[in-house]
Amino acid sequence: MSVASGDEGPAVDPSIHLTSGTWAGDWVLDSSRSSLHFRSSSLWGLVKVRGQFSNMRGEGSLGLDGTATGRLQIDASSVDTGKDKRDTHLRSDDFFHASTHPEITYSVFGITPDGPARVRVTGELTVVDHTHPLELTATLEEADPAGATLSAETELDRSTWGIDFKKMGMTKMATQVEWRLRFTRRSETPPS
Repeated sequence: MSVASGDEGPAVDPSIHLTSGTWAGDWVLDSSRSSLHFRSSSLWGLVKVRGQFSNMRGEGSLGLDGTATGRLQIDASSVDTGKDKRDTHLRSDDFFHASTHPEITYSVFGITPDGPARVRVTGELTVVDHTHPLELTATLEEADPAGATLSAETELDRSTWGIDFKKMGMTKMATQVEWRLRFTRRSETPPS
């Protein structure tokens, strides 16, 4: 079954599958079909810095009653803006402290339906040694018994997570983050 929008047909209501248990089980992130991009302003808001994290892993579990838990782990050293000097600076103690805090983690505590093809995800984001609640509204782009793709966009104030380095001319601490995550059902290991 696919989740569709627009002219493709009606969108699937996630509440049916979350409460019926049809999506219950263990899920794992397909990192080859997932992405995490960001963009922020610098130089008086005139220049946009765009980048991505190229290495992440994740897993989650959905209960028969619709309860959900999960974890997305992002390799902080995999930050890539296309400029080596800037990437080295982002990995430094001015930003991600990648040598001492190698992972950025989003821990999921629950998923609830939020209308056709949408779910609300509650959890906590940990960057360096700062952990704060982060709630996301995600769009269910596609779903079938074998896999599901979720996308979300949010704006984060990086200073909330202790990343307050500001070069002269930088006007904002806001960073736009775009997630597109593909999860597949974990294969059961046959008994030996």
